[in-house]
Amino acid sequence: MKIFNRNAYRSYSRLSVAAVFILILLGGIVRSTGSGMGCPDWPKCFGQYIPPTQESQLPEDYQESFTLHRVKKAEKFASLLHKLGFSHKAEALLGDPSLYEPELFNARKTWIEYINRLWGALTGIFALLALISSFSWRKWDSRIPRLTALAVVLIFFNAWMGSIVVSTNLMGWVVTVHYLLAYVAVFIFMVASYLSGPIWPVQRTHSIGIWISVLLAFTLFQIVSGTALREITDTLIGSGQLYLPTGEVNVDGLGIPFNYHRILALLVLMINLRLCYRLWKSERKNVPLLRLLASSLLFIVLQIISGSMNLQLNFPVMAQVHHIFGAGLLFGIQSYVLISFMIKTKPLS
Repeated sequence: MKIFNRNAYRSYSRLSVAAVFILILLGGIVRSTGSGMGCPDWPKCFGQYIPPTQESQLPEDYQESFTLHRVKKAEKFASLLHKLGFSHKAEALLGDPSLYEPELFNARKTWIEYINRLWGALTGIFALLALISSFSWRKWDSRIPRLTALAVVLIFFNAWMGSIVVSTNLMGWVVTVHYLLAYVAVFIFMVASYLSGPIWPVQRTHSIGIWISVLLAFTLFQIVSGTALREITDTLIGSGQLYLPTGEVNVDGLGIPFNYHRILALLVLMINLRLCYRLWKSERKNVPLLRLLASSLLFIVLQIISGSMNLQLNFPVMAQVHHIFGAGLLFGIQSYVLISFMIKTKPLS
């Protein structure tokens, strides 16, 4: 069938990659607006496939019933953590007072979270279409269906992690795992999609190949330190210690992760700037690669600006969304560059 041939795979796989990045954007909106518990259950929202628009549409005991349902799911997840040897995580989960607090209905937050879930479902459909069409490549390059299958498994596993995020009442480390799994899944999908034909062919420059790897590694460390920093920020917000009496952010309270985050930002900036400079001074300019790294450099600068805005302006929503989504785009650009250096495509017969 034409809808599942090799050309169709290219379209579906690229659509899946784009959908995951949009999902990261929507996740950033959910995170920055505090809408993560806008739907206290999963996969339905307040027990409905189409959520209510006002509290009067819900039963009188909805707070207690959904809280009880959430606690039961959290207890099952805690039991799994115990079996896997993460007893301290399980105890921390069940000992978190916020787990037992009822979630109030807020139409705005409910619909923000609901749209995020709808897009997640649509992303799953794109991924399944890519998986089906990937088998048309098995005779030419068996890596494509294998990698696509792995990416799809990760996407659906991360959807399950989304349910755990809800049942644990947005527990910090669970949110972090959910966030980072999206990056792993999109990277694998990008590799599979590249094998079917690169969007922007990049001329390899072997002398800087190692620096591309170093650049992406530092960017990943930067993203991980950012998620750890966000967990600390959430804790400080909950305890009322994020802001000083002067109204400024309590930078000292952010601790070592904040220092790592700033240092890594400077390292990523300097490495990317150095690579751009070397390519610009090269006699045989690698224009496609230079453009990609110049785009990466621009996003790094914008990330530093949005990070500063978060501190100086007390975490405005737009700056938070930009910081989360910008990290995703930066990772995507640098991943594509690294993939173009690492992966060799097979000629079509």
